[in-house]
Amino acid sequence: MTVGKVIGFIESTLRRKGIEDADLEAKYMLSSILSTGSTQLYLFSTNEMNFSHMTRINEMISRRVKREPIQYIIGKCGFLEYKFYLDKSVFIPRPETELLVLKAIDYISRHKSKVVYDIGTGCGTIALSLAKLAPYLSVYASDITDLRVARKNRKFLCVEDTVVLLSGSLFKPYNGLPKADLIISNPPYIPTNQIALLEPEIRNFEPIEGIDGGKDGLAFIRRLLSKAQFYLRPKGALIFEIGHGEWKRVEKIAKCYFSNVELVLDYNKKERVCICDSD
Repeated sequence: MTVGKVIGFIESTLRRKGIEDADLEAKYMLSSILSTGSTQLYLFSTNEMNFSHMTRINEMISRRVKREPIQYIIGKCGFLEYKFYLDKSVFIPRPETELLVLKAIDYISRHKSKVVYDIGTGCGTIALSLAKLAPYLSVYASDITDLRVARKNRKFLCVEDTVVLLSGSLFKPYNGLPKADLIISNPPYIPTNQIALLEPEIRNFEPIEGIDGGKDGLAFIRRLLSKAQFYLRPKGALIFEIGHGEWKRVEKIAKCYFSNVELVLDYNKKERVCICDSD
């Protein structure tokens, strides 16, 4: 089969299984196998696929129709202008989290921040993106899970000199370190009883610790807000992602610890980022 026909075959197979964006995913699969950008595939449309390539394609299709996320199948994902390796041990970065990073960069630029903590770094997208966008930063990033993927991405993005990876829960790994000008986090914020209602790609494949926010979705956020002030420098800030519909409750909690609390809507006008600081 030619590349063009294989794209059509993958797309039709995925579409029959009710998978959205089947056309885009077909191109992602082919471009990962052929080591080319998806927009360049048309240059190879008449090329014949070899047996090895077809075997890999069939394996990918088999995994995807079982609703395994395309990012895990390919082993990579895009975030801002960078590529990150990932596997099933880490939460898949979302486009919405790019707003969190951009807001952090805006704060860092305005306040000349030097030290940043990233709580719950996963595959490292937030910490490593900040290190690339602001090379003068000292970034500390932590997680309770294996940091193997984050280490791989740190090396791939050439920021080993500016990003320190730490193992442990919440603020425990930061005891004894320089206090932060900015603390950033994309915490778990899905209420436990809503996890079963999520898409199978999320509920069946992504690590539960990156999703489950407890009974009301705010268990981790409460701990984050209550302890952040002890690890921030004077006039430092805490910025974190929230779920849509959680703002009023988050605002009430945040105002117990910070004098200034701000909401940022995402590009779909949904509640997405909370920024906290004090005068």
